[in-house]
Amino acid sequence: GWLATQQHGDGRFGSSSYPVADTAAAVLAFENEGHFPGGGTEYSDEVEAGLQFMLNYARVTTPASMIQPAGNTDSDGDGRYVSFWDTGITREVYETGMVMMALAASNTPDRVQVGGQCDGCTYEEIMDDLVDWAAYGQVDSGSGRGGWRYFANYSNSDNSTAQWPVLGLIAAEQWGLEAPQFVKDELNIWIDYVQNDVSGGSGYSSPTTYVNMSKTGGLLVEMYYVGDDCDTTRAEQAVGFLDTHWNDSPHGAWYGNKGHAYAMFSVYKGLELMEVDAIPNAPANTETAAGDWFGDYSDFLVNSQNGDGSWTSYYPSYWNSW
Repeated sequence: GWLATQQHGDGRFGSSSYPVADTAAAVLAFENEGHFPGGGTEYSDEVEAGLQFMLNYARVTTPASMIQPAGNTDSDGDGRYVSFWDTGITREVYETGMVMMALAASNTPDRVQVGGQCDGCTYEEIMDDLVDWAAYGQVDSGSGRGGWRYFANYSNSDNSTAQWPVLGLIAAEQWGLEAPQFVKDELNIWIDYVQNDVSGGSGYSSPTTYVNMSKTGGLLVEMYYVGDDCDTTRAEQAVGFLDTHWNDSPHGAWYGNKGHAYAMFSVYKGLELMEVDAIPNAPANTETAAGDWFGDYSDFLVNSQNGDGSWTSYYPSYWNSW
């Protein structure tokens, strides 16, 4: 209920500099609870308005070269890529991955967009061009080869950013839309590079920078996408890092787990996708046994929720709250 009250008249959510990202996150939350556009549920109108707001920011491009060194990324041959950004292109990769997730979760591939640069296209057609763009935007050389950063064809990669197009590509596969195999082959190079050989955690732009929970959750997402499972050695090492740091309190802008919303989302997605049943250091709580990481997260969220249904943002000068 609280989240619905935060929607603005134009369909957007939040008040940050990246309303497309804020809106995608809010819409995804409603969709995960069974509210879809045209569905006639309590919050279907909010979902429809949020999707419309996001899709008004679709950016259609026709790059001069649609061939990456590894291969052709224009899977449907229409000569179009689609990405999303609002106030500046500096976070294009983040926002596009988030929109891909919200679009797939709408459960309406045949829905037709009205307005914006994708006017008249079905959601599935838009998603196809989003997949092409994500493949096109992968970094092709240097230490960042196989990852992503900020906007397409950046000069290097970071593993805060890289998890978002991967989450979008995973979502697109629910509709049978797959990137070329070389995207996964190249991503394997980035995974092996950015994972810290000692701790098993993920660094930021190198294996030794900002090694923390949020990036390691993203690393597991990437491992899942390329075909690893929870018994793969490098995945076991990443899970071991999460276990070691499970009860670290949030500190600074980047570190910690419970109470750090960005970390919790990344870790949740990584553990869920990899079907990790237990994190030994997850403590027993009111309704959970020791090791039940999902129960520990759930218990924390229930106990820390404000009376109006919101949560207080950790480090609000960086992680915005509404």
